[in-house]
Amino acid sequence: MKIVFKNYSTLNEQESFEILNIRNRDFIRKNMITNEIISLENHTKWINSLKNNSDKKYFAVLKENEVLGSCSWVKEKDEFTWGIFFKEEVNPIISSCCAYLFLDNCFFNNKIKKIGSLVKKENSIAFSFNKNFGFELYKENEEYFYLELEKQKWENRKNSKLLKPIKNYLDKIDFKFK
Repeated sequence: MKIVFKNYSTLNEQESFEILNIRNRDFIRKNMITNEIISLENHTKWINSLKNNSDKKYFAVLKENEVLGSCSWVKEKDEFTWGIFFKEEVNPIISSCCAYLFLDNCFFNNKIKKIGSLVKKENSIAFSFNKNFGFELYKENEEYFYLELEKQKWENRKNSKLLKPIKNYLDKIDFKFK
Protein backbone atom coordinates (compact mmCIF):
# COMPACT_ATOMS: atom_id res chain seq x y z
CA MET A 1 0.00 0.00 0.00
CA LYS A 2 1.29 3.44 -0.90
CA ILE A 3 0.60 6.51 1.27
CA VAL A 4 1.67 9.99 0.17
CA PHE A 5 1.67 13.05 2.41
CA LYS A 6 1.34 15.75 -0.22
CA ASN A 7 1.93 19.39 0.69
CA TYR A 8 -1.23 21.45 0.17
CA SER A 9 0.71 23.97 -1.91
CA THR A 10 1.41 21.24 -4.51
CA LEU A 11 -2.11 19.79 -4.72
CA ASN A 12 -3.81 19.78 -8.07
CA GLU A 13 -7.26 21.36 -8.38
CA GLN A 14 -9.15 18.09 -7.82
CA GLU A 15 -7.11 17.12 -4.74
CA SER A 16 -7.60 20.58 -3.27
CA PHE A 17 -11.34 20.33 -3.89
CA GLU A 18 -11.44 16.88 -2.23
CA ILE A 19 -9.66 18.22 0.89
CA LEU A 20 -12.18 21.05 1.08
CA ASN A 21 -15.10 18.63 0.75
CA ILE A 22 -13.74 16.45 3.55
CA ARG A 23 -13.03 19.48 5.75
CA ASN A 24 -16.58 20.79 5.20
CA ARG A 25 -18.23 17.53 6.30
CA ASP A 26 -20.38 18.02 9.41
CA PHE A 27 -18.57 15.48 11.58
CA ILE A 28 -15.25 17.27 10.97
CA ARG A 29 -16.47 20.87 11.00
CA LYS A 30 -18.19 20.51 14.37
CA ASN A 31 -14.83 19.62 15.96
CA MET A 32 -12.81 22.44 14.43
CA ILE A 33 -12.04 25.81 15.97
CA THR A 34 -13.50 27.42 12.86
CA ASN A 35 -16.63 25.41 12.20
CA GLU A 36 -18.38 27.30 9.41
CA ILE A 37 -18.48 25.96 5.86
CA ILE A 38 -15.46 27.16 3.90
CA SER A 39 -16.02 28.41 0.36
CA LEU A 40 -13.87 27.20 -2.52
CA GLU A 41 -12.65 30.77 -3.05
CA ASN A 42 -11.52 31.17 0.59
CA HIS A 43 -9.97 27.70 0.57
CA THR A 44 -7.97 28.49 -2.58
CA LYS A 45 -6.76 31.83 -1.16
CA TRP A 46 -5.73 30.14 2.08
CA ILE A 47 -3.79 27.40 0.26
CA ASN A 48 -2.01 30.05 -1.80
CA SER A 49 -1.04 31.81 1.45
CA LEU A 50 0.76 28.63 2.58
CA LYS A 51 3.21 28.59 -0.33
CA ASN A 52 5.77 30.86 1.33
CA ASN A 53 4.88 30.19 4.96
CA SER A 54 7.45 28.03 6.75
CA ASP A 55 5.44 28.17 10.01
CA LYS A 56 2.56 26.10 8.64
CA LYS A 57 2.77 22.74 6.92
CA TYR A 58 -0.41 21.06 5.73
CA PHE A 59 -0.40 17.69 3.98
CA ALA A 60 -3.18 15.87 2.19
CA VAL A 61 -2.98 12.16 2.91
CA LEU A 62 -3.42 10.07 -0.24
CA LYS A 63 -3.69 6.30 -0.49
CA GLU A 64 -3.29 5.02 -4.04
CA ASN A 65 -4.15 8.58 -5.24
CA GLU A 66 -7.37 8.81 -3.18
CA VAL A 67 -7.50 11.73 -0.73
CA LEU A 68 -8.21 10.27 2.73
CA GLY A 69 -7.64 13.27 4.96
CA SER A 70 -5.08 15.72 6.25
CA CYS A 71 -2.23 16.12 8.74
CA SER A 72 -0.66 19.43 9.67
CA TRP A 73 1.57 21.31 12.06
CA VAL A 74 1.52 25.01 12.80
CA LYS A 75 4.20 26.99 14.61
CA GLU A 76 3.18 30.00 16.70
CA LYS A 77 5.66 31.69 19.04
CA ASP A 78 8.05 28.69 19.04
CA GLU A 79 5.20 26.29 19.90
CA PHE A 80 3.98 23.64 17.50
CA THR A 81 0.44 22.29 17.28
CA TRP A 82 -0.73 19.42 15.13
CA GLY A 83 -4.03 18.82 13.41
CA ILE A 84 -5.42 15.73 11.78
CA PHE A 85 -8.66 14.68 10.12
CA PHE A 86 -9.83 11.81 7.95
CA LYS A 87 -12.95 10.75 6.13
CA GLU A 88 -15.30 8.78 8.40
CA GLU A 89 -15.00 5.69 6.26
CA VAL A 90 -11.18 5.45 6.52
CA ASN A 91 -10.11 2.30 8.32
CA PRO A 92 -8.87 3.27 11.83
CA ILE A 93 -5.63 1.30 11.36
CA ILE A 94 -4.86 3.42 8.27
CA SER A 95 -5.57 6.73 10.04
CA SER A 96 -3.52 5.54 13.04
CA CYS A 97 -0.61 4.54 10.80
CA CYS A 98 -0.75 7.94 9.10
CA ALA A 99 -0.74 9.69 12.49
CA TYR A 100 2.23 7.57 13.57
CA LEU A 101 4.17 8.39 10.40
CA PHE A 102 3.29 12.06 10.64
CA LEU A 103 4.36 12.38 14.28
CA ASP A 104 7.62 10.59 13.49
CA ASN A 105 8.18 13.03 10.64
CA CYS A 106 7.48 15.99 12.93
CA PHE A 107 10.00 14.90 15.53
CA PHE A 108 12.76 13.50 13.35
CA ASN A 109 12.60 15.30 9.98
CA ASN A 110 11.30 18.67 11.17
CA LYS A 111 13.22 18.57 14.46
CA ILE A 112 10.19 19.51 16.53
CA LYS A 113 10.90 18.86 20.21
CA LYS A 114 7.33 19.15 21.51
CA ILE A 115 3.97 19.29 19.75
CA GLY A 116 0.61 20.31 21.13
CA SER A 117 -2.97 19.42 20.39
CA LEU A 118 -6.12 21.45 21.00
CA VAL A 119 -9.23 19.26 21.34
CA LYS A 120 -12.81 20.35 21.92
CA LYS A 121 -14.11 18.81 25.14
CA GLU A 122 -17.06 17.14 23.42
CA ASN A 123 -14.68 15.38 20.99
CA SER A 124 -13.94 12.33 23.12
CA ILE A 125 -12.72 10.34 20.09
CA ALA A 126 -9.96 12.87 19.31
CA PHE A 127 -9.06 13.14 22.99
CA SER A 128 -8.63 9.35 23.26
CA PHE A 129 -6.78 9.21 19.94
CA ASN A 130 -4.26 11.80 21.15
CA LYS A 131 -3.87 10.08 24.53
CA ASN A 132 -3.23 6.73 22.81
CA PHE A 133 -0.34 8.33 20.95
CA GLY A 134 1.15 9.59 24.22
CA PHE A 135 -0.18 13.15 24.40
CA GLU A 136 -0.66 14.35 27.95
CA LEU A 137 -3.22 16.82 29.23
CA TYR A 138 -1.57 19.93 30.66
CA LYS A 139 -4.45 22.39 30.79
CA GLU A 140 -8.15 22.74 30.08
CA ASN A 141 -10.86 25.36 30.02
CA GLU A 142 -14.62 25.21 29.51
CA GLU A 143 -14.29 24.44 25.80
CA TYR A 144 -10.90 22.78 25.15
CA PHE A 145 -8.38 20.24 26.34
CA TYR A 146 -4.76 21.26 25.77
CA LEU A 147 -2.41 18.34 25.27
CA GLU A 148 1.25 17.98 24.40
CA LEU A 149 3.73 15.32 23.38
CA GLU A 150 7.50 15.60 23.78
CA LYS A 151 9.92 13.90 21.41
CA GLN A 152 11.37 11.62 24.11
CA LYS A 153 7.91 10.55 25.28
CA TRP A 154 7.01 9.80 21.66
CA GLU A 155 10.14 7.68 21.28
CA ASN A 156 9.14 5.70 24.38
CA ARG A 157 5.48 5.47 23.34
CA LYS A 158 6.35 4.02 19.93
CA ASN A 159 7.44 0.83 21.68
CA SER A 160 4.30 0.49 23.81
CA LYS A 161 1.93 -2.46 23.55
CA LEU A 162 -0.80 -0.08 22.44
CA LEU A 163 1.11 1.10 19.36
CA LYS A 164 2.73 -2.24 18.54
CA PRO A 165 -0.07 -3.32 16.11
CA ILE A 166 0.30 0.00 14.28
CA LYS A 167 4.07 -0.32 14.16
CA ASN A 168 3.75 -3.87 12.80
CA TYR A 169 1.31 -2.72 10.11
CA LEU A 170 3.76 -0.07 8.91
CA ASP A 171 5.75 -2.81 7.15
CA LYS A 172 2.89 -2.97 4.63
CA ILE A 173 3.06 0.75 3.86
CA ASP A 174 5.30 2.47 1.38
CA PHE A 175 5.11 6.18 2.23
CA LYS A 176 6.65 9.50 1.34
CA PHE A 177 6.31 13.18 2.11
CA LYS A 178 6.28 15.50 -0.85
